[in-house]
Amino acid sequence: YIHEVKSAISEFMQYGIGLQELDQLTRISAARRTCSHYREMLALRNQFYLSPEVFFETDSTGLPCSYSSGHLRTIYKACFGVNPHHDCITGRILLARYLLFTTQDSIQQIAQQCGYRDSKYFLRQFRLHTGMTPAEYRRACSLTDT
Repeated sequence: YIHEVKSAISEFMQYGIGLQELDQLTRISAARRTCSHYREMLALRNQFYLSPEVFFETDSTGLPCSYSSGHLRTIYKACFGVNPHHDCITGRILLARYLLFTTQDSIQQIAQQCGYRDSKYFLRQFRLHTGMTPAEYRRACSLTDT
């Protein structure tokens, strides 16, 4: 919920969304929280962000819920507006950014620590989500750190 509020405020500030649009976003957010599966999906979402290195498959029996993969994606999207795969990737990229900023681990080590089996796939996803490669991100962080 807090993430949704921060996101709405960020959009408000960045794009100048009017108060009516902000009110509509607030109502949508409140409606999503009333979903009967919200608590269960929130627990799953928390796992994506708290343990992004864990490899999640929506059709895996290792998930904490007993839904089919299609039903799980539908419920999750109804609760949060994004699919589980999106949150899984977002959690991994956030962890990667943190590790790039705070450690000197190699890009391959960071990719593995974030749950990526293929470091090239990690590079593509990182660039897609941040607009720069992990090496460029690390250099940018070191420039702002001095």
